[in-house]
This record gives sequence, C-alpha cells and structure tokens, in this order.
Amino acid sequence: MHVFQPEADQFPRFDLLLLGAGEDSHTASLFPGHPLLQETDCWVAPVFDAPKPPSHRITLTLPVINNARHVVFVVSGAKKNAILSEILNPGCHRQKLPAALVNPSNGNLQWFLDATVYVLVAIVKKSLKLDQSLYTILQILSVTPLEKTLDKFNMLR
Repeated sequence: MHVFQPEADQFPRFDLLLLGAGEDSHTASLFPGHPLLQETDCWVAPVFDAPKPPSHRITLTLPVINNARHVVFVVSGAKKNAILSEILNPGCHRQKLPAALVNPSNGNLQWFLDATVYVLVAIVKKSLKLDQSLYTILQILSVTPLEKTLDKFNMLR
C-alpha cells in the first residue's frame, strides 16, 4: 500500500477536479468575500457560515484546487450569464470572485457551458479579446441543437 506523505509545504495533486459555479461565482463551497479565499496552508476547511443552504459545509481550499492537473467547470443556466461574463473577464474585480481564482499553477482549466451560457460568453470573449491560453477549451454541452445556438450567436453579433 502507498501512503501519501507530503512535505510541510506540499499540497495533494488531484488528477481531475470537477467544479461548478454558482450565480454568485462560488465554487467548491468557497464564497465571495469569505476568509477561506485567503487560506494558504490548509488542504480542506470547514465552512460554518455559508450564505446558501446548507450553512455547514466542507471544502477544498484554493491552493489544493490550483494544484490539480486538470480542473473542469461545468456550468449551465441563463441565470449565470452575468457572473460568467465577469469570471471570464481578465479585468476589474476578478480577485473577489471565487471561480475566477481557480487557475491551476501547473495544469489545465476547461469550461463546459450549456448553449444559453455559451452564447453570452462567446460574445463577451470576442469583445474582450480574451487570450485563448487562459481557457484550454470552451465547449458547448446542450440539449439545444448546435445549429440553433450558432444562429442565436450570429444574430447577436
């Protein structure tokens, strides 16, 4: 049997982390403005004051998340359009958005978005001229046929 025995300043390295993003940009029970966003030593931490139910949770910390080999966000729902445009915008107040703080130091980051979210993000990405290297892949997961999604996108351009 192999037992993981890290050095004092070493974090575990997950092969894959699958995350979501809430309408307020929270991810992995890390919420905007929460002190755990500043955590640099712990791997896992309790959350006793989450602003959404349940109020008591447990979460991986950002140093562990950002040490993963591959981080995948799966996001759906038109209600998340506004926050995703902020998360994917490299300017202004991204440091306050937990999902925007996910940036693997030596790994890959992928975003899988449904068609309702993708249309807005594609427009924002084009208007902001985001660097493609920030996001390895931006794909569509949708029950809506791709042709309809692209038609909507072309109408909004």
